[in-house]
Amino acid sequence: MKTSPRHSRPALVSALALAGSAAMLGGCFGNSTGSYPYVSRTYSPKTLVLVDTRTGEELWRYDLGVGNSMKVSFHSGDEDNVVMPDEMRWEVKSGQSGDVIAQDAIPCPPEGVRRIDWYERKTPEYPRPEAPEGEPKPLPDPVETPDEGGEG
Repeated sequence: MKTSPRHSRPALVSALALAGSAAMLGGCFGNSTGSYPYVSRTYSPKTLVLVDTRTGEELWRYDLGVGNSMKVSFHSGDEDNVVMPDEMRWEVKSGQSGDVIAQDAIPCPPEGVRRIDWYERKTPEYPRPEAPEGEPKPLPDPVETPDEGGEG
């Protein structure tokens, strides 16, 4: 019976763990078929970009505010559109309140010819306070007082 040397066993375990991790993350980084959350932090502020790999064209860009998270997902869209048949949906949640603060959907290239890139902006970048819910009410017009013979 032939046995493998003991020192190669940790390397084999590490290689298998790495391969399993890469398989699980394949939909997140490599081919962008599933959904994946991106989180922007003080020392890792993120900008996301959707790229059409056929042309190298940047189709969409978003500077994710520090403290916020974004979920990007891909869905079947307009099957008659051969250039952009799918749809990319995105949603930004506030790290402070957990509320959705922005969301949208755009047509995008099909699986296999699209890519999400993300870049880190210059650090440190700090969270900005959220804007108030609504605009304050305007002040009432000034009240004119009748002139009662004073100086003037």
